[in-house]
Amino acid sequence: MEITSRDTMGEMDVNLFPEDRLPVRDFGIRARRALTELRIIDGYYEEEEDLLAAGPNSLKAFPGDADYMVGFEYCSVYDFENADLVPGMPALEPRCPHCDADIDETYYSTLDESGLYELPRGRADFMKIQFICPVCERDIRLPELESNSGLLLLKQHIDFHQVVDYIKPAWVDRIARRMGCRLAIRSYGYT
Repeated sequence: MEITSRDTMGEMDVNLFPEDRLPVRDFGIRARRALTELRIIDGYYEEEEDLLAAGPNSLKAFPGDADYMVGFEYCSVYDFENADLVPGMPALEPRCPHCDADIDETYYSTLDESGLYELPRGRADFMKIQFICPVCERDIRLPELESNSGLLLLKQHIDFHQVVDYIKPAWVDRIARRMGCRLAIRSYGYT
């Protein structure tokens, strides 16, 4: 489990992903069912975008200050053949896997210019993204950044967006038991 620091709601996402890949669509069905049965989600936050609303137990799973009414802004479940880029927002400071140079600007501009964020969910193929390091001028593919930057390319994951606090491990265990699989946790802070 990776833990990052956070101060207020809106500065962190929590992702859960299976340690062993499940059949496509099976993961999504199991995840939605488990989250609904545990009352962590409740209906849609935005149906057109397939974003799920926080449910009455969201604050039990993500215990924040008493001032919050829900534990996260919204939840999404990703379950497709094409890998999704996690995190999808500026949360990383990637470095070249060849020379260790800061490639922040090149990384984010390449993603912005790729047009992949304009495609419907599940249609973007982030595995094909590549760019050149501005220092050593070697090609870099996104999968090469997984080991040194915290970036993940996942075909299946649950994203809790703008959480009020870290998810309690006991709740991850409950979700995993209901889904019938082991889940890993990754938290990302961003500004």
